[in-house]
Amino acid sequence: MKSAPLAVNENLRLRTLERYKVLDTEAEQCFDDITKLASVICNTPISLVSLVDSNRQWFKSKVGLDADETSREIAFCSHAILEEHIFEIEDARNDERFFDNPLVTDGPKIRFYAGAPLCAPNGEAIGTLCAISDEPQKLTNEQRLALQTLAKQVIAQLELRLKVKQLKDSNRAKDEFLSTISHELRTPLNAITGFSEVLKESADIRALPKEQFEYIQNIEFSSHQLLEIVNSVLNLEKIDAGKMELKPQPVSLDKLFQSIMNMMGSKAQQGEVELNYDIDGALTSRFFNIDKTKLTQVIVNIIGNAIKFTPQTKQINVRFYLNKDKLHIEVADQGIGISKSDQVLLFNKFKQVGMQRKEGTGLGLCISKGLVELMKGKIQLSSTLGIGTLVSISLPVDGCEQCAEPEPIEVQSFEKLRICVVEDNALNQMLIKAMLQQLGIQHTIFESAEALFEMSNLDTFDLFFLDINLPGMSGLQALEKLKILQCKQPKVAVTADIFQEKELGSLFDSVITKPYKKADLISVLNQIVTSLSPL
Repeated sequence: MKSAPLAVNENLRLRTLERYKVLDTEAEQCFDDITKLASVICNTPISLVSLVDSNRQWFKSKVGLDADETSREIAFCSHAILEEHIFEIEDARNDERFFDNPLVTDGPKIRFYAGAPLCAPNGEAIGTLCAISDEPQKLTNEQRLALQTLAKQVIAQLELRLKVKQLKDSNRAKDEFLSTISHELRTPLNAITGFSEVLKESADIRALPKEQFEYIQNIEFSSHQLLEIVNSVLNLEKIDAGKMELKPQPVSLDKLFQSIMNMMGSKAQQGEVELNYDIDGALTSRFFNIDKTKLTQVIVNIIGNAIKFTPQTKQINVRFYLNKDKLHIEVADQGIGISKSDQVLLFNKFKQVGMQRKEGTGLGLCISKGLVELMKGKIQLSSTLGIGTLVSISLPVDGCEQCAEPEPIEVQSFEKLRICVVEDNALNQMLIKAMLQQLGIQHTIFESAEALFEMSNLDTFDLFFLDINLPGMSGLQALEKLKILQCKQPKVAVTADIFQEKELGSLFDSVITKPYKKADLISVLNQIVTSLSPL
């Protein structure tokens, strides 16, 4: 028996094989299909995708063989990887290199072998696609061509597999980065927006000089502007990552549209733009199952853009109507218009077109398009320079005439409620303390989960607010420990990472995302307090 020498560029060949990260992985259908086809085409009982490592040949896919690997020293494939073309042995018993090979004298009793090198794009052969029989035979030209073609498909699959893995790794790194950014940006904003709200609602605020009160209003306004920019970027990435969820509910669309137009009417008046609208009578007194928040965001974005780019004294006409179970929204303005070359860029991220640059991130249309498509709808735009722009939206809607819009839950008395808050950030501790005091709620704040579990009796509390991103034991770990301790009280996740919202919602009784307002606390408390025993 003669073992094959090492390849001239053996180190490079091994690095090439390692690059694919495929050794010792589970079987995959795409490779199994290729080996089955090779076995049929070559009329052999055995076919393998064999990868030659430093000291073994390992089978990524196999037909007609139980073994997962063999020693490289006795492998036929060790010879085959040194060849440019198919390495064929018609009868191994008559070949001095193999006649006394254990794979010939024992085991599968190889007589015929044909191996097509698996050549990576850099030219290095990492293994073979081989066909094996216990009977002597010879491939036809057609069989040789087919085996070579299938070998190229093995490499194509390995390259595709590698690219998919790299894409997943890249997306994972991107998701981790965005989660970190979400937390790092929204956590300080929680303190800024929250304290502004607390100050404005405090009893002594009106005693301040007018100028100082305006300072507080300016801080609140600026913080909300900053939050809007941060949320625009993060929401767009959330849509792209497929983590944006629809939350449909029964909605009276005519009332919703009336409310939106009243709000946007004030903005139009500030810009001295005439805003007209028409709401289809078919929408009156009817309810539709739709995500109210996301639909509102789309309409406000589109009309807001129209107001922004429409000169004073000009008109914007908005129309809402039903046609064949689809909701149509049209916003036509007499604005500056958009050139055809710029129209193709409109829905691109962070892109503002035209000569006139306005405040904002340039994400409004891109987000609107993403939300409309999430709702299975379409958005189209047509425009003429100097004349104006028409944005048309169509959305499938399901009527639910027997439904009623959820009645707003009355704010209940929380005076007897005892809340545990686990929050490590000192400013956020001060903020939630101020909010809970304004609501008259008894509470205890812990700066870590470890400090919480030093308590001997957790039944003292009716409700747990757990920050997720805690030093040491995380909020998720604290949740698990509370379950182990059989604490039945409701548990609320508090997070600044909007990308975790869906996952946390499946684990906790409710989720509050930073930055939060007092109204957000009240909403969560109203939802949960009804499930508690009478206080």
